[in-house]
Parts: sequence; structure tokens; C-alpha cells
Amino acid sequence: MKKLTALLLATVMCLGFVACGGNNGDDTTTTTETTTAPGDTTPSGDDTTTPTEPPATDEDGSTLPTTTEAPATDEDGSTLPTTTAVSTTTDKEGRTAPTNPPTNPPPTNPPSGITAPVGKGTAEVLTFYNKVANDTKNYKGKFTVTKVTKQTAELTKPLGGLLNSLVEGLNEDGNGSRTFQNGKAVDDATRTAVDYIIPEKAPYMSKLQPSDVTSATCRQLPDGRWEILIKLPDETVTAEGTPAKYAACMDVLDIKLDEIEEVAIDPATTARYNSGEVRAIINKNGLVDEVHTTEKMELNGKVKGRGSYAIIPKLTAQAFGSYSADLTFKYN
Repeated sequence: MKKLTALLLATVMCLGFVACGGNNGDDTTTTTETTTAPGDTTPSGDDTTTPTEPPATDEDGSTLPTTTEAPATDEDGSTLPTTTAVSTTTDKEGRTAPTNPPTNPPPTNPPSGITAPVGKGTAEVLTFYNKVANDTKNYKGKFTVTKVTKQTAELTKPLGGLLNSLVEGLNEDGNGSRTFQNGKAVDDATRTAVDYIIPEKAPYMSKLQPSDVTSATCRQLPDGRWEILIKLPDETVTAEGTPAKYAACMDVLDIKLDEIEEVAIDPATTARYNSGEVRAIINKNGLVDEVHTTEKMELNGKVKGRGSYAIIPKLTAQAFGSYSADLTFKYN
């Protein structure tokens, strides 16, 4: 075994001398494959250098090409071609850079370009929500809106009798769906998204300001979308008035007793709106996927019978109502 090793080493050294021989002054480089018998140590040329490390050999004692790293061989001992993963070039300033840098695959979920105000203050959250909500209401592509509403009303004073039966008629639910394109319903061009989406018939979906709310937060959901949660303060107006803060972002509950022919409402009657909340889900395209609004209202004042019920005296009236709207958006 030691003799075989010595023989292989001698062969490697000889081939190393041959590989490092100088040229004869020609500008053209010619590569010659030479087989050297053991003991023959005469290379051509005067510039002979000794390799730092002896060349590698295969199982049969044949010399393998000298490379920075030993090339791979197949089962028969034949040398497989070697490749360099990354080559480099030098620029004018002497800096090196890869000529074939590896390319990174594109991300599975490329960024949407939407910067949501996660963890930011009220003003930033409202600015973001106002924009995406209004962009949704004025969206010109094709989309379908499904709307479910629920309204309740209960008269607590005076109890029983005709007035209660009349107020119960204000309880109503709504459920509908409509598809729009270029802002108009595809089945009826006279109907528009502006008229259908809350607040109905308003050119905006939200125009809330920081002074209009008690809080506004934004968080990212596990699916990558964002949830906006806005809470409104109590707001009291006269029976004929409109709560501006609530009307800035939702349809307003209105128990209009004066629309009941049998009842006249005192102008001094007040309505206190409370528990207002907006919850919206925003997608990565900067449009609303869902919006849910809730509110309650307490009516306090005087009512009196009129018409054929004019015999009913002026009575203290108190009524409670609630209203909710749930809208979902599907973009085609």
C-alpha cells in the first residue's frame, strides 16, 4: 500500500511540473494533454513552479485536472466538468461584483402598497378610514353590495294603548343585494352606489374628524386584512335635528312620531344617540370588504293626540330605539 502511494505521488509531481511549464513566447495558448510515465520529470520551458498542493488522482492512478477544488468524478473515474457558481468582474474603481448574482424568487405574497395605521393615533386612523371608505363608495369597477338592516322601537311612556301599537309599526328589517358598475346598478341605471351605500344618498361614506369620536383603532387580522374600530360619543339633538357625528358615517335612526297621523310631537322633545360604533374590514387593495354600524337612541318629550285622537291629552313620552346596518362588498 505504501509503495502504491509513493508511485501515485511521483506521478502527481511529474504532472504538476508539466502543467506549470512556461511557453515559448507565442501569444496563443495551446493546451496539450500529456501522459507521463513514472520517473519522467522533464517539463518544457524554464519557468517551472511547484504547485502548492499535489494534484488529485483517481483510483487507477490517473491524474485529475488541477483546480481550486477537486472536481467530481463518475463511477469509472472520469472527470466531470466543473462550474463556478458565481463569477466576478472588476469595475473602473477596482471593486469586484458578481456577474451572475443569484436571483431571489418573488415573495409569495407581494406587498400591497397599502400602509395601514396599525397602532397609530385617532387622527391617522380616521384619515385612513375616510379615504378607503370614500374610495369604496365611489368605486367605478364592478362590485356587489349586500346590505342587512335592523331597526327596533319601543315606547315606554305612556304604557300600553294606541301609541304602543303605532310605535311597533316602526320596527323593520331590511335585506337586499345590488351590483354596481361605474357607480350605477347594472339592473337599473337610475339607482346608484352613492344612494345605496351608507349613509344613503350622501356623497361620502365617512367624513369623521377626531373631535367626532371617542376612539379609533386599527389592527391587522391574521389573514392580512385590517380592522378599523371607531366608537362615537353620545349626541343629543332636538326631535327635528340630526346628530352630525353619527350622520358622518352611518344611517341615522329616526323614530319620527310626527309621521304618525294620530300623534303630534312637542318641538322640545330631544333625542339622545348613544353606543355608536363602526367596525370595518379593509382589504389589501385599499377597499372596504365589510362595514358594520350600530347605534341606539332615546327619545324624551311630550306627545299629544291629533285628528280623530285629539281627545288624547299631552303626555310625557319616552321611546327607545336601535339601528344596525351590515354591508359586505364583493369585487368582481
